[in-house]
Amino acid sequence: MDSRRVKRRPLFVLIGLLIGLSLTGCGNKKWPTVVTEEDTFSFERVTAGREAGCLNLEASLSGAVDNLRTIVLELASQDDSCPKCPFQPMERFYLKLSDPQIKREGSTIWISHCGLGLDTSYRIRLAGLNEFAGIKVSLSEVVRVP
Repeated sequence: MDSRRVKRRPLFVLIGLLIGLSLTGCGNKKWPTVVTEEDTFSFERVTAGREAGCLNLEASLSGAVDNLRTIVLELASQDDSCPKCPFQPMERFYLKLSDPQIKREGSTIWISHCGLGLDTSYRIRLAGLNEFAGIKVSLSEVVRVP
């Protein structure tokens, strides 16, 4: 009988240790939350120009620029009869930072988008999608490109 107790004792000690360790892991745990003030970025300045049917943009960002996941290039053809009308994009192009038409250096981004009509003026806006789903889209100012 004593030999059985000796053999069971290490097993009970091991089970007791495992239960003790698992209980120490319990407690008030929460999922990480987004801190909007710390995790947002914004477009500070956007400049645009054209060269041979291509749109060349330079955008400066501020804030948590490393949280930028995707850029949306929004285009609207410029109607000269209503230059003050609200911006209504007619086309949207979703660009990942790894796409060949995007170059990034620190907080500055350069975008080259080709295939535009040569005789059409455009109004453009950039929208930045954040890495964190709980943060609103960051919008740039609307820029006119003749």
